[in-house]
Parts: sequence; C-alpha cells; structure tokens
Amino acid sequence: MASTRMTLLLVIVIISAVAFGVNAHSPAHILSHIGVTNIKTALAADVSIFVTPTHIKNGGEVNIHYRADNPTHDDWIGAYSPAGVDVATTTPVKYQFGYADEKYLVNGEGNLKFVLINMRSDYKLVFFRNGTNHPVKVAESDRVTFDDKDQPLKPRLLVTKNASEMRLQWSSRTTNSPYVEYGVAANRLESKLSAATETYTKADMCGPPATSVGYRDAGPIHNVVMTGLKPGQRYYYRFGDSGNVSPVYNFRQPFAVNPSQPMTILAFGDMGQSQPDDSLQFWQEEASLNTTKYMIQSAQKEDIDAIFHIGDISYARGYASEWDVFLNQITPLASRIPYLICLGNHEMDYDANCPECLFNGTDSGGECGVAAMHQFLTPRTDFNSPWYSIEMGSVHALFMSTEHDFSTNSKQYNWIENDLKSVDKTKTPWVILSGHRPMYIDSTNYHVPSGDQPVAANLRKFIEPLMLKYKADLGLWGHHHSYQRTCAVYQTNCLRNSTNRVYAGPYVAPIQMVIGMAGQGLSTNLEAQVPSYMELVDDSEYGYSRIHIFNETTLHMEFLSNSRLGLVRDDFWIVRT
Repeated sequence: MASTRMTLLLVIVIISAVAFGVNAHSPAHILSHIGVTNIKTALAADVSIFVTPTHIKNGGEVNIHYRADNPTHDDWIGAYSPAGVDVATTTPVKYQFGYADEKYLVNGEGNLKFVLINMRSDYKLVFFRNGTNHPVKVAESDRVTFDDKDQPLKPRLLVTKNASEMRLQWSSRTTNSPYVEYGVAANRLESKLSAATETYTKADMCGPPATSVGYRDAGPIHNVVMTGLKPGQRYYYRFGDSGNVSPVYNFRQPFAVNPSQPMTILAFGDMGQSQPDDSLQFWQEEASLNTTKYMIQSAQKEDIDAIFHIGDISYARGYASEWDVFLNQITPLASRIPYLICLGNHEMDYDANCPECLFNGTDSGGECGVAAMHQFLTPRTDFNSPWYSIEMGSVHALFMSTEHDFSTNSKQYNWIENDLKSVDKTKTPWVILSGHRPMYIDSTNYHVPSGDQPVAANLRKFIEPLMLKYKADLGLWGHHHSYQRTCAVYQTNCLRNSTNRVYAGPYVAPIQMVIGMAGQGLSTNLEAQVPSYMELVDDSEYGYSRIHIFNETTLHMEFLSNSRLGLVRDDFWIVRT
C-alpha cells in the first residue's frame, strides 16, 4: 500500500507542476475542489475520529486519530471553524486525505497533525467519505477550544503620511474598549490611545465564493494611529481590550526625510501563505513559509525600515479563513516593520461595478479589493482610489494599481504624474514605483487584454514616460512568479547595461524588476529567446528581495533565494555620479 500511496503522490506532484508553473495565473483554489453544496450526512458506526488535545493555545498542534472499516483513497478529514458551522454551506479551513498516513489503507487507522490558529472560535474535525465532489459526512470529533478566544492577535504596522505617526491594526473576537499603550521602553508604556473598530461582511463583496461557501466572519478589525513619535526612535507597544492584552512588541519609527539616510527595505510579490502541518499538501504556496522564515531571520539580524508586498497578498480568493492564516504567518514581520501593499489581480479583479477597473476576471474570488483594503489601511485617498505614496528617509515610494485605469488623463494617471512631479530629489533622491503587473516581462502570455505582454505594453505607453520624465530609479513589479532584471531601459531600448552588476553613471532610465517569486507556484512560460532588455531571468528559485540604500548616490539590491538557504542569488548596484 505504501508504494500505491507514493504513486498517487507523484501523480499529484506532476499535475501540480504542470498546472501551477505554466504562467502567472494560479490554478483553482484548493478549497474550491470541495463540492460543499453536494455534502450529505450519514453518520456511520464503523467510522470514528478523535482529536487530542481539545484545549490549545493559538497555533497549537492537535493529533487526529481516525478509524474506518473498508478504508479508501476517497476518505478525508476537514477542519471547520466555527465548530457549529453547517458543513453543507461552508468550506473547511483545511483538509487532508486519510491516506496521507500510509497505515490507514493497510489497517483502517491513521493519524494526522493539524496546527490550528485562533480564528475567534472553536474547531471541529469532520470525517468524510466518497471524495470531495460529493462528500458524505460520516463522523465528527469533539470541539477543540482555545485558552482565550478573545485574545488580541495579528498585529500589523502601517505607515501614514506623517513621519511622527504609525498606524496599528489587529483582530479580535469581541470589542468593548480597544486600545494601544506605547512608549520608549517595555516597562514605560506611558501613552494610551483608544482604537476605532470596523469590519466587512459578505454584503460588501462582489460574488462567490466570498459571498457564499468561502465566507467567514472577519470579526472586529481595530486600528489606531500612534502619534508624537520621533523618527528613528524604537517604541514598545501592546494592545488589547477589557483585560485581554497582547505581549509587548516593538518597532523602530521610520526615519524622516533625509537624502543621506541609509535604509533597508524587503520587497516581493505573490507570496500567499501555507499550512505548516499535514494539511493541504502539494498546495502551490508552500514556499511562502520558507520566504517568511528567511525574512524573519533577516529582520533579526538588522533593522528593516519597511516591507513592500506588491500585490497577490494572501491568495485567499474568496476563502476568508486564508486571510487569518496569512496574517498569523506574517505577524513576526508585520508587528515590528511597516507592511506596505498594493493590490494585485487576486485581491481586486471580479465582474463588478467598477468603472475604472481594467480586468473583469474572477481572480479575487469575489473579494473585489474589500478584504485587502480593510485588513491593510494604506494612506490611500479613498476606497476607489487604492494608490498612494510615502516618503521615509531617502526614498519616495509610489504604489500604483495595475488593476485600475492608468491611461492618459485617467484619475490614476493624473495622480501618478502629480505625485512624481512633486518629488524633491534633493530631499528624497531615490524614487521607487511599484505595481503588481509588470512593465517589462519575459513571458509568452500575449492574451488580450490581461496577458503579461499587452499589459506591459500599456504600462510602457502610459506610465514609463512619467518614470523617465521625473527620474524614477526603480520599478518593482510582480504577477509573473519569477525574478527578472532589466538594463536601464526605456521603450525596450537599453540606455545603460550593467558592468559586473553595477549601473554606474548619471541617471538615464529606470531599472525594472519582476520580483513575484515569494511563494506562489513558479511561472515557467518564458520566451524561447531572452528579450534583449533582460539582464537576468530566473524562474527556478523562490525568495525575496532586499534593498540597501547607503546614501543619495548608492543603492544595492539583492535577490535572496530560499533554495540557497537565504543567501544571495543575484544582486546589483546603482551608483549615481
């Protein structure tokens, strides 16, 4: 039986490699494989499922023991939260087939380990037979409860336009009087501010699965702006509500505008999240765990000033529990480093009433930007204008939306031009423009209108002239799950190639980067011949980018590879003379 299981797993891996690595678009979400509305219940005396322990902390591991007469490859176990949810109306948080323990098909008994995060409610484990298309519920476990369902969790720091402020968001089950305390030492949290609370429901979103089988109550989302902060100062904080208080976290307030200020930024796109247990094996975002781990290690070795996540954030795509998993995964980063995002197709795109939206696909699973923009309150102007810029240290960073109209005289185009026009390069000498879909790309996707190449051509038509006119130094893009680096390029012509990975001299044109290699299945749809403007294309390694800015003339960017244990796969320098 063991060899049978290995054959099945190899088949899954091969299918996954073919389906997940073809292009920048992801396959169907793994939770969509479950025919929720087809589920029937027929409790069976010859099937049982037990879970231990039944009382855990956030992120605790449980052992699932299951038994059935006549075991088959179609038997599977799903984890549901809230525990009382109707399984015929809601997808599980996670699931796994019984044969993942190879002893199960031999003797009808198996064990799996699931890590369960606190999503403001209890869990139950449910045993199904008859596969995932027409499942039959045959047994369920006792409830698994948490030490404190009201525990405040998932803190994330977000910048405002004010150098003396920092926004904090977090999640909880209930709300009475949410607040944050902060100060310059862990034992001196002398300032206290009340937080505002908001949430969103299925009525705010556009369609299924976000409004149907994928919906899960997001719970209260609290946010507060800490004020009176001194740039460069480290602050300590904790947050909570009515006696439920978080541990003490800390962050360094970003530096004020200063052309000579050294800075370090982590940048990537298309990361998503994954489960660190026996569930959802062979799901294409498994690499995101390693990417997150290596970024945490980087942040422990040096101060990071900001994180740029340039679209395709959680890959929830309408399955709300995935946002909880993602926010839990990035907590060690987002609780100490400002986490800046821009929208990707898997946050925004849906057939919705959005006059300025470019693509009416269903990539967001019905979320149409609602979940992402509530979970990450950026300094945007309004909900329908999700673009913004910030200045910190020596950097002016602009985050556009490639999912909204950016053609000449559109609302976004005019905003981008006015923003770039306002940059004073004597104060912020480095200008970085980020968006999700790339401006330059080695890809065979010519599908109109949303393919890589048609979108890239339009970005070059409308946005690239602004980047050149106002001397943007670097373009950061994702969407294609690879790492790609151009020469200093304008309208597909190299105006300066690097010499030993150094672009030295006066400004001539931006360098364009594709950094969508953070976790989603790698894209392998490359042209037969590498485009002349590309200096490096790598579709074989996951990882993230790190940008070191030393002063007003020197920038160093690295690609740190997961397969190389967080070591440098590629790097380059921009040296202005």
